[in-house]
Amino acid sequence: MGVLSYLFKSSGTQDEGAGRRTDKKAAMPPLSLKLSINVFLRSGRHLFDGRIADFSDGELSIERLPGQLSLELCEPGDELRVRGLAANGKPYELMGVVVQSSRVFCKLEKVEMVMHSENRSNFRLPLECDISVYAESDTKLAQPELCRLVNISVGGACFQSEYVHGLGEVLRMEIRVAKYAPMVFLGQVIRANEFTSGIFRYGFLFAQLGDQETDALNKILFNIQVGNRREWQQRNSDGWG
Repeated sequence: MGVLSYLFKSSGTQDEGAGRRTDKKAAMPPLSLKLSINVFLRSGRHLFDGRIADFSDGELSIERLPGQLSLELCEPGDELRVRGLAANGKPYELMGVVVQSSRVFCKLEKVEMVMHSENRSNFRLPLECDISVYAESDTKLAQPELCRLVNISVGGACFQSEYVHGLGEVLRMEIRVAKYAPMVFLGQVIRANEFTSGIFRYGFLFAQLGDQETDALNKILFNIQVGNRREWQQRNSDGWG
């Protein structure tokens, strides 16, 4: 299947995935405490981002990220899905049942690994930085359009731009992050809306990455997240400010 065929076929699929529990129990991943996670309803609607405060005996506690105001309230009995990157840099997805929920804390029980047909989840890392977007035909990356990255996963990215792009438009995206080699992705615009006056926000689906590319990108996202946490700790080591 060609790249464009894959892209256009994928534009109508559920980006959030359709993970389900199976009779086969998967081993729990080595969870990283204090690192960012994405939390969804089982239906796929994104609820909030947070971080793991504690995990033991099938119970998972979630708390706010530094600077985060509050968590969205859940009802006891709600089934939630949790995505993140494990200590080995591999993505994981868990499912559990809400037993406690407040604006600052959420506790799940009966937490299990979710099995996927591809055994892969797309953890989205909030990552704001300047990026360049190019027309599909600009293979030499000669005419950049300066944009702003919002978040990224191995499946795609969200970015903001003052330029107008149509649904289905194929672009090239170049991301430069300090200490890492530039990353260039071919992909397709699958969502578009006006974020603020004159600024548009786009959902960008990457062309299918190979296994080695996927593993490499997951490791980069994990390392960036660990680095962001260390920087925050250093800035706040002396207290408020």
